[in-house]
Amino acid sequence: MRDPAAIAAIGAAFAAIPSLYIADGHHRTAAAARVCQSRKGAGGSAWFLSVIFPHNQLQILPYNRC
Repeated sequence: MRDPAAIAAIGAAFAAIPSLYIADGHHRTAAAARVCQSRKGAGGSAWFLSVIFPHNQLQILPYNRC
């Protein structure tokens, strides 16, 4: 995406979200943060794919390892 108006609109939408919770993928997120830190953000390492769902469209079920 290269359109400055679209980028600003998306940025404003995210700025209005008070908090985000990682329901699954916290290990991947932490690993991505370590890679970014070690590479100082080079080569796009400051970015990783994610998906965000509104709370009213998400159901988190228990995960029991037994």
